[in-house]
Amino acid sequence: MSLPSTETPPGPKALTSTDTAASTMTPVKTCCSVGSSGSLGPVPFPIVVFALAVIVATIVLRKTVFGRELYAVGGNEEAARLSGVATDRHRLVVYLFSGLLSGLASLLLMAFTQTADPNAAKGYELQSIAAVVVGGTPLSGGVAPH
Repeated sequence: MSLPSTETPPGPKALTSTDTAASTMTPVKTCCSVGSSGSLGPVPFPIVVFALAVIVATIVLRKTVFGRELYAVGGNEEAARLSGVATDRHRLVVYLFSGLLSGLASLLLMAFTQTADPNAAKGYELQSIAAVVVGGTPLSGGVAPH
């Protein structure tokens, strides 16, 4: 009576709960690899996502009633509210879109770094503030000079 062979068949091995050797892991292509190495022709995928976001935002802000009302809320919230604009609803929608775009940016960063590290963007706060200042937005508030 012979015992069954304990040898593994040839080919790539997968990491299991009993096999803890890191050398047996094989890379798995996931949806996240699209953002790090994918491209649409010569243009990297994150640039395509950025361009689409800019185009959609431009169309919404310039061609819709919601966009006009949003400019009114941004210019003078009290005057917009007195003229019949639902300022609370507009503020809520803007926060929702801001969160959506932040989540999309985090997915692209996760794809770029190929890791789900919660501290991956640590230190980007100063770069974000610097970009806003270089863009001409005054830190003291109010409307930027034309």
